[in-house]
Amino acid sequence: MNEAVAAPGSVAHEAIQFLRKHECEISTTALASGIGRAAKRLSQHLAPAERAGLLKRRVDNGFAFWRLGPNADATQAPEVSPDEKTVIKVSALAAPSVFAYADQRKAAPFSVALSTDGRLAIERHGRLLLELTNAERIHLVNAASQGVAP
Repeated sequence: MNEAVAAPGSVAHEAIQFLRKHECEISTTALASGIGRAAKRLSQHLAPAERAGLLKRRVDNGFAFWRLGPNADATQAPEVSPDEKTVIKVSALAAPSVFAYADQRKAAPFSVALSTDGRLAIERHGRLLLELTNAERIHLVNAASQGVAP
């Protein structure tokens, strides 16, 4: 049930990833800003994750504050082994061999999502590895097309 409540791409998933990264309790407004969402109705989007124990909400003087819930560890991605941290540059033309290599090594799959607002997110085991805004993505694509190496 927790996977469905906090599926990659959902508001709850974004909130959980943000709270894991920052390890703090945060107001609804600050959380909304941090995940690039509107604060209005954010509590409604996070309610299923709160009921599942993935998030915990505290209300103080009419303001809601969010932190990770007791069941958040159930969706925690496993640690990345040292050999999986190695970056290997490959040509885009070699994509089939990349998948074969990953399958052979039993490597964890990556997921890439491009949002309608242009944000690009790369995740592994449900852990956000990289997120680029539309402007950052365009800047990176332009730099790469001009031969600039990261």
